[in-house]
Formats: sequence, structure tokens, C-alpha cells
Amino acid sequence: MTFRYLAGGAMRSTVIDVTSLAGIESISRGSSIDPWATRIGGNLVDLFVFSDTVAYPLPTSSRSELQASTLWIIDRINSRDSDALVPLPYSTDTIAPVSEQFLEDCIAQFMGWCGANPRKAAQWMKLHQESWVNDWHNERFPHLYSFDVQRLAGRPDIRTAARRLSVPVATLLYTLDVVLRYPILGRLAGEGRPYLNHPVRASIAHPTLAADAGQAPVSLGPISFSSTVASMMRSMTLDEYCVLLHELRGAVRDLGIHRVAPGQVESEVVRELAARVALPAKLGAFERRLALAAGMLGGAASTPVVGPAGPILGVGLSIAQYYWSGDLPRAASRVRWLRWALSWEIESQARG
Repeated sequence: MTFRYLAGGAMRSTVIDVTSLAGIESISRGSSIDPWATRIGGNLVDLFVFSDTVAYPLPTSSRSELQASTLWIIDRINSRDSDALVPLPYSTDTIAPVSEQFLEDCIAQFMGWCGANPRKAAQWMKLHQESWVNDWHNERFPHLYSFDVQRLAGRPDIRTAARRLSVPVATLLYTLDVVLRYPILGRLAGEGRPYLNHPVRASIAHPTLAADAGQAPVSLGPISFSSTVASMMRSMTLDEYCVLLHELRGAVRDLGIHRVAPGQVESEVVRELAARVALPAKLGAFERRLALAAGMLGGAASTPVVGPAGPILGVGLSIAQYYWSGDLPRAASRVRWLRWALSWEIESQARG
């Protein structure tokens, strides 16, 4: 979900928080995975492809250099374009005060959210106990927390919630601190600028922020790749994911559709785009029956209509194993003679 800080703003400059970037990276690193990782990874694609610039709030202390270690995903994305992700530094030198009334309301909402989502909450907290996350945090935060939440450690409700989630009290407070940082990041993003916010921060409703329901990055372009890429996340390495980000961005701009309104791209252009970046395709039911009748799936015949039988030429796989589901690997999208039989999820967003 994307959030906007209330007021006006430019649509082509967007923001994603570091918590979301770490969530995507968790798929390829460590033993714990952010429970929202695939969804965030899909949403970042839309943000990256259709934005002129994507910024990320960078916590910075006077005790650390701005160029201290970065997350792997930031390094990978910027290795192909050093201006792809731009930091928005903010200071973490002081512990921010928080009003008692506001804090109590936030605690009540946060506890309710943890109670309603115990599995996801515990999984996310476990991830943020891993050394690669902790080390990055400790480099940039001179204090354990951004807000004065340490004083809550002895509260019975806090201790009970931590026990139910099987996490240390310090980890529960760290999560609350991450959530409380939400308005700071919203103001940093700027008025009206689309901000891809980690779902854990949505556990509390802040009066100064407005949420856009659905996948708001779709409005930045004519097509959303979010659902397709989210379904691919578990089978890709971090490098493959970052390459796909750049390939999609380049292909969209090569075709000149990054400024086109939603629903205003013809089907053949969408198909060309999907094939060019090798998005996963499906073999339709009619095409599967036709292929079977032609002997293509039997591996014993070849016809001028459907191309070589058995293994797909240049791909090293057999269509037979994909017959019943219709789902094909990415490599099949780049086989030109097979393209007539393929369909892609994003085609439903095309103009007829």
C-alpha cells in the first residue's frame, strides 16, 4: 500500500522506506523472511518503472558516515544506475519526544494489531533480530530507539504481548519505535509525494497521513507489474530481481508508454513488452489442445505451425511437463515461434 502525506505534490518523484527494502532483501538473505516481502517487491516494481526518481529515507547519525554500509538491494539497484535510488538523509542523533496521549493511543492500536496478526508480527520481529538488520540499524542509530519507549519495558501489557509473540521485550519496543517513525518519514517524503510504506507501519492510524487503498503505484503508468512480479519473487535471486527492475524500466521507456494513461496501451504492445523482459507466460487451454493434436506434446512430431516438437528450441525444456497447468518458465516468453500460443497476466490491463 502506498501512503501520501496530506496536501499536493509531484507524482513522478516517489519514496520507499528502508524497512520495505530490507523486507525485499530478506528473501535472499538470512533465515527469516519478511511476511510481506513478495507484495512489497511487486509494488516496488511499479514505483521504480514509472517514477523519474525513487528516494529512500536514510537514517544518519553524526557518529556515522553517510556512505556507511548500505543494504545489498540498494547496492545492486544502483550498480546499474547510480541515481536509481536516492537517499533522503535524516538525523537520528536525538531521541524524539512523544506526547503521552498520542503514545497511549498508538500502544493500544499496536497491541490490537499484534493480537490480530500474531504470526506475521512475530515473523517480522524475528527477521529484525538477525545480525544483518541489527548491524545496519546500529551503524545509523546511536540510541536503541528513536523515541522514548524504553520506559515502557516494565509495563505488564508490553511484557504480556512480548511473551505471547515469543520475542524479547526490546524487540517488541523496537517494532513500536519503527511504527512511531511513520509521520517523520511521511514529512520527509513531502506533501503529496507517493510513499511506499511498509505494512507494519500501517498498524497505527496517524491523523496526519492518508492511505491510498489498493496498489497506488498503478496510477503512475498504464500497466501494473505488481502481481506478476510478486508471484515471481520466491524463485528469483536478489540480482535477478534487480536486473528485472531495470529491464522493465528500460523496456517501458523504449516503447514510450511510461507517460500513457492506464488502460491506453494496445494488447500487442503489452505482449511485446512481456516477451521482451521474459515475464512468465501461460499456454492457453485452446493452444494446449491444438498443440496436443499436432503432436507437439508427444515429442514425436514437428509441424510448420507450432515449431519444433519436444524440447523448446534454445530453452532446453519440454512443453509436456507444463501441459496441465499451462504455466511456463520465463525462458518460453523469448521463443518467438511459440509466442502466438502464449498469454500473460498483464494482458488483461490492455486496451482491446
